[in-house]
Amino acid sequence: MKKMLFLFMVLLSIAESNGQKIDYPLGDRATINYQDHIVYATFTREEFDIKIDDDKFYYWFANNDIKKTRGGYDGKILHGLYTEFYMNKNLKERGEFRYGLRKGVWKDWYLNGELKARYFYKGGQKNKAFTEYYSNGSIKQKGRYKNDELHKRIKVYDSTGVLIKEDNYKRGVLVKEKIKKVKAKKRIRIIGRGKPKKDKQDKKSEKKDSKSTDKKIETAPDKTVPNTQENKSEEKKTKKKNKDKGSIRVRKLKKIVPAGTENSTI
Repeated sequence: MKKMLFLFMVLLSIAESNGQKIDYPLGDRATINYQDHIVYATFTREEFDIKIDDDKFYYWFANNDIKKTRGGYDGKILHGLYTEFYMNKNLKERGEFRYGLRKGVWKDWYLNGELKARYFYKGGQKNKAFTEYYSNGSIKQKGRYKNDELHKRIKVYDSTGVLIKEDNYKRGVLVKEKIKKVKAKKRIRIIGRGKPKKDKQDKKSEKKDSKSTDKKIETAPDKTVPNTQENKSEEKKTKKKNKDKGSIRVRKLKKIVPAGTENSTI
């Protein structure tokens, strides 16, 4: 008798050291073969009085199949470890049930063995942080759940790991972020008392611009001032022409005397 108790205590210590808490009565284990995967499930031997929540899904076993219904069950309720395998013996899904409801950490895998998703369940609903992955191992989406609804910041990535989208949720509802323009105006008024201060870089650029404009003004030639003797000679010629055009020439006319008048004077 003492040996049996000793063995029982050793088994309990081994289970606790492996991280498996046996806080439920041991039940029957079923093996169900599907076309693409195999299921190993544990269900209760005895019937328990369970308070049913109409908003939650319950998992139970009947007719060599795992059933899933919201707000009730009619068979042997799942209670304990649950494991699914692909036909190539790779893990497909693994977690734990507590009286028909999912509990704690649940993981899903791809056929190639890469991790597909990691969720945390409390009372049969997704809660806390979650992460989803692509088949190449890079993160697809991560964030938080609250009672099966997306909550707070959710980040979405492409297959190369580049962030595509970042949204904010409040209990499953997408929240539109407001642009805070009022705060920016207040900051300008406080710093410059109505006028924003100029940065050092802006002052340096203004000085450079003023120096460049001064150089341009100094180097620009004056086209109106003549610089050669040819221009002076051309100006003299134009002045003479203008004088000639303005002056009127007067010719002296000789007196014309008729023929008879000359002899009469003699």
